[in-house]
Amino acid sequence: MENVKGILTKESGKIKEMILQEIRSIIDLKEFHQLIHFVANLKKVKTENQFLLDCYLQRLNFEKAVDKDLDTIRESYIQNIENKFRGLAPKIADYKTSKTDINFATIRHGFNLLKRAKELAYIRKKVIQEKNHSDLDNDFFAPKFDEFLVSIEPNNIIEEVHNAFQN
Repeated sequence: MENVKGILTKESGKIKEMILQEIRSIIDLKEFHQLIHFVANLKKVKTENQFLLDCYLQRLNFEKAVDKDLDTIRESYIQNIENKFRGLAPKIADYKTSKTDINFATIRHGFNLLKRAKELAYIRKKVIQEKNHSDLDNDFFAPKFDEFLVSIEPNNIIEEVHNAFQN
């Protein structure tokens, strides 16, 4: 939706909400609690996969949450993964390496950026406004502005963190 100019704010956000309601209507939320219950029960049985199942549960909570709860759930989700990483880091590398390695830094900084998703969204909005105001397209400036905008998108940050984990 962010690629359609003004759709997030059109009619005080009512258009965005209508679109989200349509998307959510595809999922049968009446049955959704059964999936959450199943994963919670699986967590009791599969003790070796606690972290993964916790992540699934938190991810499922994203789907059923309303906008006002999303920030709290997102923060909890990121904090959970960050805590797991902090616990694993000493087992992967010594202290000096964990503080100087580019992959460790990318992961730590990625978590910090993800925690500031609202601020980054505001920055993206302002950069897009400036790009439009200055009529930056089909010139040498446009690709650099676009590259910056892509670099601070949550999906791109997650991809960079994922690549760092893989390395």
